[in-house]
Amino acid sequence: MTRRDEIYRFVCQYADEMDGPTPTIREVAKHFGLNYKTVYFHILKLKDEGRLRQDRGKLVVVDSEWIEPPVRPSQLAFDFLSPPSVEGHNIRGCASRL
Repeated sequence: MTRRDEIYRFVCQYADEMDGPTPTIREVAKHFGLNYKTVYFHILKLKDEGRLRQDRGKLVVVDSEWIEPPVRPSQLAFDFLSPPSVEGHNIRGCASRL
């Protein structure tokens, strides 16, 4: 397994364990004991390969299943004040593609 594959696997496992959010480049670098630039290079290559994509600054595992978070009663009255975003969405099924 290449280092890039290990990084991809880590991103997928992290997203599954955290119910959606992917790790930052700094978190990946710390996990593997690599510097930021090295991890950034691998992330760019994973995006070029079509395994990851970026959506509003966040990494997203390609072909992952997005699940809307449940709406809290306090959000119902104030949703018109917030711009739409992908924050709070969950990604499922990421590890099944490893």
